[in-house]
Amino acid sequence: MSVSRIVIAIDGPAASGKSSTAQSVADRLHIRHVDSGSLYRALTMVALEASPDAAAWAEADVLGQSSRVTLVPADSRSFAPLVDGQPVGDRVRSAEVTGHVSLVASMGRVRAWVNEQIRAAARAHDVVVDGRDIGTAVFPQAMLKVFLVADPQERARRRLMQRLNRGPTDAEVAEETDRLVYLRKERQRRFTTGSLRLWAIIDEMALRRPVGNPGLMRTQLDYLLEISERPGLTLQMTPYPAGASYLVPGSFSMLSFATADLPDVVYVEQLTSAMYLDKRSDLDRYTAAFDKVSATSATPERTREFIRELVDDMEEFA
Repeated sequence: MSVSRIVIAIDGPAASGKSSTAQSVADRLHIRHVDSGSLYRALTMVALEASPDAAAWAEADVLGQSSRVTLVPADSRSFAPLVDGQPVGDRVRSAEVTGHVSLVASMGRVRAWVNEQIRAAARAHDVVVDGRDIGTAVFPQAMLKVFLVADPQERARRRLMQRLNRGPTDAEVAEETDRLVYLRKERQRRFTTGSLRLWAIIDEMALRRPVGNPGLMRTQLDYLLEISERPGLTLQMTPYPAGASYLVPGSFSMLSFATADLPDVVYVEQLTSAMYLDKRSDLDRYTAAFDKVSATSATPERTREFIRELVDDMEEFA
């Protein structure tokens, strides 16, 4: 007899409070919180034990250490990783592990292994799971999906807490907030003037995911239609179920610069930090992944038609 389990997936940008919110929801609903980041940290720890020289790590070698790591219920509300059957304690929070966890999390086969451990936990327990792409790559059919956002001040405060390992002052929060707001406005200005070009591929589930009230959702879709007509922007939608998250292990950005002395860069935001990759081998892999997703996505014209259909459906059922 199969049992239908509760799965609540919480996604969102860095420093939006995903983990603390997930734990609070799990406590209130008397179900378990799965911290996917703890698996990446545990695997990073055993990889360091096997080979302290992270520069020599190969994906197969790191994945080979996964047999030492298991995810088990830790108490009534959470899960915890074990290494060789023993609790890891604070070792997974060491500076050395923190400094290398993004490297491990960037490995596609490792991400697939972590995602399968999370799915196994969800098959046996009702869970709240948080992480990037958790509602698309890991649980596309979750009972409830939440995309968590935070105002600039809160994101600034959380970023500073992670960076400084202490509570920031009001002045520090204000300065970081101004920086984040300035960067966003400057980016928008450059797109408006055409000095920047953007090619974006969006998963269908991201377009369908409710954000705020219906009026806000309609405003966002209308804005996408507006900017999709701008000469410097190419917008594609990857239809479900062959979404982008099924073709690549997670979201990423590729940055190319007009100045010849600046190399192309791939930006990958991870659970606990971010990575900038500029090695030719990395660039080639991510370029191939982007081309693969683009080839399976709707054309820009069909993408605009799809967004208009979503807007029409919202008006019909309003």
